[in-house]
Amino acid sequence: MLLSRSVPLARNVYHFSRKKQVALNLNQIRTEWCYRRIKPVDKTWKLIGNTLEGIIWWWVFWNAYYDYHLIIGEFPYPKPKDWSDEDLGIPED
Repeated sequence: MLLSRSVPLARNVYHFSRKKQVALNLNQIRTEWCYRRIKPVDKTWKLIGNTLEGIIWWWVFWNAYYDYHLIIGEFPYPKPKDWSDEDLGIPED
């Protein structure tokens, strides 16, 4: 019984999997074929993107210059003259 039902099913799968049907389905889903090609970008979106990029880089450089303690830390840098030989790991003579 299972074999008799699988034969019509196999015929349907073979019939619907032909290249003509697949190409027809691709044309229905995609409007145009693009391989290694980018669709042209609208000028307004390019302007919006460049503006946002400029604002983000301005914010990064502004905060790096005026709030540089976020990068280097809040603690005072130790003076190298205050380090002893023991702190530096130099053995005694």
